[in-house]
Amino acid sequence: MELLIQFVLVLLLSFLDRVRGNPDWQALSFITRGKYIDGNALFEKAIMGYCASAILGHWLDWATILIVLGMIAGSSPGWGGAYYLASKQPGAEFIADGWQISPFDKNGFAAVLARGAIWGVAFTPVAFFDPKAAAVLFVAYLVAFPASFYAVYLPHKRFTDKEWADMEWARGWIAGTIILVCYVV
Repeated sequence: MELLIQFVLVLLLSFLDRVRGNPDWQALSFITRGKYIDGNALFEKAIMGYCASAILGHWLDWATILIVLGMIAGSSPGWGGAYYLASKQPGAEFIADGWQISPFDKNGFAAVLARGAIWGVAFTPVAFFDPKAAAVLFVAYLVAFPASFYAVYLPHKRFTDKEWADMEWARGWIAGTIILVCYVV
């Protein structure tokens, strides 16, 4: 039964990653009747963190709190520049994000890999309570970030809003699957 619940949490993590990236779907947007006020998606990021924590067996403890905070911190820095650089779209607007210094402002793969590492390293404090969980979360986002981009981009060779949305669904699913597989093993 626990495995079934964890699988549902993987699917929820995928859905929430998309919700986090779509202002029209965010909780505060519903409450304010579509007026975009919350640019941070804090509620969605916190629920994503709780899902990841529960998949790892931390339903409610100190590690849960650190995983939720890690998800909020790790998913917050910009990544649009990394994706547009990696897509090399003709006419795509590339604006480097604040963390994108050389070589991450010139090499698309290095940029998406670094962005995954930035997300993953935010879980480092979790190691105080559960070193395996911290390592699993780091690897999950280090792999999921570039894998989701290339899984969506390579078949189409374009990166429009539809591919962006598909990439968010894929990233949540890939990260959740890695977390679950590592927890079970």
